[in-house]
Amino acid sequence: ADAGWATCLAENVTAAVEAAAQAAGALRSGWAERFVADWPAKAAQLPDLVVAELRGLLAAVESSATWTEAAGKAEVRHWVDVLFSCLLATWILSSWLRKAPPQPRAKAPDTQGLDWTPAPPPAPGAKPRAWWRECCGVSPVGADQEEAKQQRPWLQAGMRHPKYCGFRNRTPVQALGLPPMQAEGLPLEGKEEIVKHLDFKAGERAACGELAAAVASIRGPKDLLTLRRFLRARSGKVHAAAAMYRDTMTWRQNSGWADGFEAGTLDDSLHKRFDDYWRPMGILGVDRAGDLVLWERMGTGNIDMFVQIPDEFLRKHETYSITRMSQAIDEHMMRTGRAGTGSITIVEDLQGLNSSQFHLGGFAKFGLCARIGEDYFPELVKKILVVRAPWIFSAMWKIVQLFFDEGTRAKIDFVPESRTYDAISAVIEPQWIPEILGGELRACGRSDCFPVIAKPPKEIDEQLIADIKASMKGH
Repeated sequence: ADAGWATCLAENVTAAVEAAAQAAGALRSGWAERFVADWPAKAAQLPDLVVAELRGLLAAVESSATWTEAAGKAEVRHWVDVLFSCLLATWILSSWLRKAPPQPRAKAPDTQGLDWTPAPPPAPGAKPRAWWRECCGVSPVGADQEEAKQQRPWLQAGMRHPKYCGFRNRTPVQALGLPPMQAEGLPLEGKEEIVKHLDFKAGERAACGELAAAVASIRGPKDLLTLRRFLRARSGKVHAAAAMYRDTMTWRQNSGWADGFEAGTLDDSLHKRFDDYWRPMGILGVDRAGDLVLWERMGTGNIDMFVQIPDEFLRKHETYSITRMSQAIDEHMMRTGRAGTGSITIVEDLQGLNSSQFHLGGFAKFGLCARIGEDYFPELVKKILVVRAPWIFSAMWKIVQLFFDEGTRAKIDFVPESRTYDAISAVIEPQWIPEILGGELRACGRSDCFPVIAKPPKEIDEQLIADIKASMKGH
């Protein structure tokens, strides 16, 4: 209600005006006519109307220094609601217009509308199924971000980014120090036997049997853990779970991404380079129930780099990332001999999030990534703790929440900053909590545990962007 509040809000409104103006310009250039030729002419004018509304908002906010405190608080709430309603309308329209026309699907001869063919044989020279378990490389203790970037041993063939394999340290240690972990040192079979000991809710095991029968003709994994994930993603409804399973396996077959990354037959060199930028996370330690913990720091994201990446590559990269996380869950399960929940606890640290990351295009791209997990990798998330969130996140959440299913939103706890450590330590033992969050853990000699927990470089890698765009030509 004072001049400080007015200045903060004015800065965000200014950014929103610019974003909406860009969307309006794109529509006027003929974008709209390409996809919605049958729309009324007024539809293409919506972004312009939003721009006009936001300019009026900006003028009102700039004069807000004269508001009284009592009137100002109510006024700020009103303008924020109006502002985000406008932004949401613009985002929905722009996202819809960006979608390519659906490709006609050839009719299949079988009664389920799908023509399932046997999986292709492994390509000559393909790596064994557990090839991804190899060493992640070692980062020098105490190395700063620039040194780590220059050395980055994980870019070598056969290595993974440390953010996917920090969990291999069975006890907290100062150095990353991961020894070579070759496939022959691990059991390649036995997952199905382990998941037989999963905990089930009343009637759930029988429902998994019904689901297995319903999807028997569809090629894909049918272990109890997989079936339970689909069943829970659809609130125990077998018919809906079967439909989701069918859609997921169709997508896996058509894209080839998940199977290719899992088997090591798909080139992931660009994804390994992009790992530094997205997602800013790392799997490190376990929660009090023994399930893996993923630490994520969206507040450190490089939005200027992120928004320049083609949508199709982001979808593919998200598939790659989730596949690596799924493999980590499987490996943890086989190493410990227990199924646990078969999911990951996430601590989302939003410190550093600011108005510069309030980017309409960035929201749209984040939504594409979020839907990959929601639609095709159900129930990998056990719980999400959102900590150290700045005031602007409450505004961003109005849009971001729309990307997640109701079941995922129900797993999210928003923690007041004063309770950050208490909330985390209630779920995770202090020895696995990074020092930067009040715990005892230092990895690689750093309180933030970089590079096991990734932190994107601030600069933009123009060569990487060019290489990614070149790789997507023709897609």
